[in-house]
Formats: sequence, C-alpha cells, structure tokens
Amino acid sequence: MKRIIYALCLMPYAFSANANWERYQPWYDDGVRMTVSLRGGYAMGNGKIKNELGGMAEPYVEDNFGNPVPITLCQILPGECPENPTFLGDAVILGDIPADKNYESRGFAGGASVGFTVPNRPQIRIEADWLHISKASFNAAPLFTGTVMPAFIAEWNGSTYDVVGASPSDMFDVGIGAVRTNMDSDVISAMIYYDFFEGVSKRPGTLVPYVGAGMGYASTRTVLELLDLYGNLSAQMPLEDFGAGGPNPDPLVTGTAREFYTSSNTSGNIAGTLTAGVAYGIMEGLFLDFSARLTYIPKVTYSLNNEADTSATNSRTADIFSIESLMYTTFMAGLRFEF
Repeated sequence: MKRIIYALCLMPYAFSANANWERYQPWYDDGVRMTVSLRGGYAMGNGKIKNELGGMAEPYVEDNFGNPVPITLCQILPGECPENPTFLGDAVILGDIPADKNYESRGFAGGASVGFTVPNRPQIRIEADWLHISKASFNAAPLFTGTVMPAFIAEWNGSTYDVVGASPSDMFDVGIGAVRTNMDSDVISAMIYYDFFEGVSKRPGTLVPYVGAGMGYASTRTVLELLDLYGNLSAQMPLEDFGAGGPNPDPLVTGTAREFYTSSNTSGNIAGTLTAGVAYGIMEGLFLDFSARLTYIPKVTYSLNNEADTSATNSRTADIFSIESLMYTTFMAGLRFEF
C-alpha cells in the first residue's frame, strides 16, 4: 500500500518532466513538401501509319488513254473508259498498299500536376500528372500509295477476253484516299522525379536539374475527314454505311464519289513518359520550370462512323488507318509551387 501511495505522489513529477522534454525538443525538417505545377508549350508527334482497310479489293482497268484506273471510276465518270476495258490482273487488295508517309503533327501542350516530396528523401518527388495535347493535325493525299505488278493482262478482242502474261512495263501506281485529321490527347500518369540538389529544401536563386519517368493512361479523340480522291473507296461494301452518294447499282445510271461523313472517335491506351528539365528558384517555394518530355502511346486508330446518318438504327465504325508507336515530344515552361 505504501508503494502505491509513493508512486502516485511521484506521477506529477513524471508528467512534468515529460512535458518539459517535449517543450524543449528541437523542430526537425524531414524535407516533406506539397508540390503543385502548371505548364504549357509545344508538342510534336511522330509515328508509323498502318493501313487498316483489310481485304477491301478494287479491279483496275485501262481508261480511254491507256492509263490504269479503278473500275469504279469508269462508272462515276461517264466516257472515262471503253465499253470493254483492258483488265490489269486480279483486283488490287487495298489493305496491302502502304502509307505514303509517316505520321507527323504539330500542336499545343499543357498540363498540371500535384504531389509531394518523400520524407527524409526530398530529392524524390511523386506526382499525379495531367498532360493535354490539342490540335495535333495530320493531312495526306494520297493516304496510301504503292506500285502493283499485275499477274496477267486481259484484253478484249471483239468477242471475248484474251489473257496474256504481264511484264514489268505493266506495273502501275495505286493511290488511295486523302485525309484531313485532328487529334486531342489527355494523358494521366503517376510520375516519379529526382531533383539534383543537396539539403532538405531548394534555395532561391539556384538551378535544380531533374529527371523523371512515369506510366499512365491516354484518352485520345480523333477527327477524320476522308476523301475518295482516286475513286477506289466509293464502291467498297464495308464503307457504304459511312457516307452519302457512291456508284449506282444500275450500271446504266451515273453515280458519284461517296462523300464520307466527318467522324470523331475516342479511344484509350496505356502511355509511358520520360522527362528532363530544370527549375529555377524565384523565391522560397516558387520555381520557374522548363522541361522536355517524351510520351509514348502504342497505338491510335482513325475510324469512320455513321453518327451523321439520321436513318441509322445502330452505331457502326470502320477503321481506316492507325498510328503505331506514337511518340509525342513536348517542350513546356511553367510554375511549380512547393510548400
């Protein structure tokens, strides 16, 4: 009993000693800061264009002047071809014709991020990042082009067709389509950065270089205007629901080139980012930020749709081309707050 009374009497002194220890304990800065960034700049896109027309096929014949043309053009333009034209081999598989050029675009870039520096490792920043790229335009005419070697030549002799072998001199060029396009992309990424400085905070008036990397998700909206500039798309059955006009089923009635609907589509894919830059301390916690970054998106597809067809009973799409290994290079400047 005496021991308990003695312990109770000593408790106020124990609490008092503990309170004094906490009161006089020195403050410790572990380097943790919240970070907020805003930036804008310029974007360049590059990638490889892939033909997505698949097995669509078009026979080629000689017109009145001996030039190779799609047979559909003979029906769209009256008097363009003889009544029994010379056939240049089997139908050309349009999906086998390569792109005329690689994808290149220019656009605007902007973005924002929020995050924090790691406790006791303030050189490391972890941020949630948003990158927006807008008005990335790409135009091409033709979209696809290539040289075809016909397997044979079928010539009209007045009563029937004579089939003869083809020679290298019978090779002819095929052009497919013309496009005007735009693309907007939003990339949400988890980023990790390393700032090259010593200490627990960045001093005003100093340059702090950094590198970073991240992974995320890219949402891409494409706008496609497709023109049948060469006459070999208008009669394709897989595309007949995506525009007005086209060859008339009656061979005695003149048709028109199909006017394809301007189509917008949204798709998603993973995205990877590498970046490097430098920050300059304007004042405590405020920095000018200059950066260059590479953003990789594996694939973006441009498609036609039938949204403009008021009589359509269901939604349909048809892929025309895709961009593989799309790489955006962006140069941006902005402000970063650390507090």
